[in-house]
Amino acid sequence: MIEVENLSFTYAGQKKPALKIPHLEIAAGRCVVLTGISGSGKSTFLRVLNGLIPEYFPGNLQGKVTLNQQDLTQQSVEEIAAQVGSVFQNPRRQFFFAKVSDELAFPAENQGQAPERIWQQLRVTEQELGLAGLLSAKLAELSGGQKQRVALAAAQMQRPQILVLDEPTANLDKQGIALLQANLTKLKAQGLTIIIAEHRLDYLREVADDYYYFTAGEIKRSWTKAEWLKLTDQQRLAYGLRPLQVKAFSKARLQVSGQNTLALKDLTLKRHQQELGWLKEFSLTSGIIYGLTGANGLGKTSLAKVLVGLKKVRAHLTWNERALTQRALLAKSSLLMQDVSQQLFLPTVQAELNASGATKQEVTAMAAKLDLSELLSSHPFSLSGGQQQRVALGRALLAQKELFILDEPTSGLDEQNMRRVADLLLELKSSKRIVMVISHDQELINLTCDEVLNLSDFLTKK
Repeated sequence: MIEVENLSFTYAGQKKPALKIPHLEIAAGRCVVLTGISGSGKSTFLRVLNGLIPEYFPGNLQGKVTLNQQDLTQQSVEEIAAQVGSVFQNPRRQFFFAKVSDELAFPAENQGQAPERIWQQLRVTEQELGLAGLLSAKLAELSGGQKQRVALAAAQMQRPQILVLDEPTANLDKQGIALLQANLTKLKAQGLTIIIAEHRLDYLREVADDYYYFTAGEIKRSWTKAEWLKLTDQQRLAYGLRPLQVKAFSKARLQVSGQNTLALKDLTLKRHQQELGWLKEFSLTSGIIYGLTGANGLGKTSLAKVLVGLKKVRAHLTWNERALTQRALLAKSSLLMQDVSQQLFLPTVQAELNASGATKQEVTAMAAKLDLSELLSSHPFSLSGGQQQRVALGRALLAQKELFILDEPTSGLDEQNMRRVADLLLELKSSKRIVMVISHDQELINLTCDEVLNLSDFLTKK
C-alpha cells in the first residue's frame, strides 16, 4: 500500500510547486496510469516515489509518502531501490555498466542472490523482453528502443514491490510495445504494483486499473478502468490526451520535381562496428515529408547520422547530383537527436533558442508556437522530458537549415504538443526544405508524412 499525505515539492530556484497532492492511496497490486500534458507533474511524482527527489533533484519536499507504513521520504535512494524499480524516460541516465549482461546482473548481485539463480533469471528476462542475442552487447551500441527494454529488464531483475515507468514506449516499435504489454500483465498477476506515466495509452487498456490526470502538479481527475474506457476520443482530446486507437498510414505518394534532392548510393550501414546491411540507393526530395520506420535496432538513427554528415562513411552522397563533402553536408543539415539531453548545453531555455542565431522576434515566435514562453528563464534540465524535447526542436528549427532530420521528435509529448510539432513540420515542408521524421508515433506520421519508408525494404546483403 502506497499512502501520500500533504505531499508538495518545489524544485530549487523555482517559486511554484511542481507537485501538490493532499492525499492519495494506491493499493498493492494495482496498475495506475498517470496522464496529463507534458510538465504537469507526472515525472516529479515518480521521482519522489523512487527517491531521486530530493537527493538528485534538489528542492523543498514536504509531506509523507509511505510504503507499507515506512516513510520513503526518510530513506536513501539505495534503500528505496530495494523496493522500487525504475525505468526512466531516458534510460541512458540509469545505466552503470558497459555491457548488457553486467547491467542486468548488478541489481540481483547487489541483493546477494546466488550466481546460478541470477543466470537463470537473466535467461527468463531475456526471452520475455525480446533481448535475445543482446546480453553480450555493449549498451552504447544499442538503439534507443533496445536500451529502453534493457532498462525495464534491469528494473525487474531487482525483484521490486513497485515498478515505476516514465514514458516506457517513447522509443519502442510495435513488437517492443507488445512485449512490454505482455510483461506488465504478467508482473501485475504476480502482485507487483505498477505506476506508469504515459501518453500512448492504447496498450494499457487491459492492464490498467486506475487513471490519474495531473494539471500543474495536482491530481484534478481520476477514472476507474471502466470509466476510462467509456470516454470518447473527443473527451480525451479535451483533456489534451492521445486517442486510444490510431489508423494506419494511408496517403498516396507525391510526385515532385525541380526541388532539392539528397541522394545516397552504395552504403554499408553500421552501428559502431556492427554491420546492419547495404543500401544500394536512398534519396530524399524537398516538398515531401518522409517518415522513416522499422524495427528497433535496424539502423534508422545510424542512417540519419550519415545523411547529416555526422558519420564519415564510404558512400556516394550528392546534393542535386553534385558530390558533397562531409563538411558541406554538415553545414546544410540539422538533426534532432533521440536523446535531446545531448543537445542542450546552456543555462536557460532563452539561451538555447538564442544560440540558433535567429532574431529576437523569431525566437519569441518559436517559443510561443512550442508553448515555451513561460519557461524561457528556466534551466533546460529542470524541465520535463517533453519540455526538453520542445526546446531542442525549437533550436533546430530556428537554425534555418536545408535538411532536417528529426529522430522521435514527439517522444514524451502529449496530444496538444504533438500537434504543435506536426504544424511546424508542415511549415518546413511548405518552405521547400528536405524533411525526414524517424518515428514510431503513428499519429504524428498520419498528420505530417507524405511518404513512409520502412528501412528494412532498403537494406540487403551486399
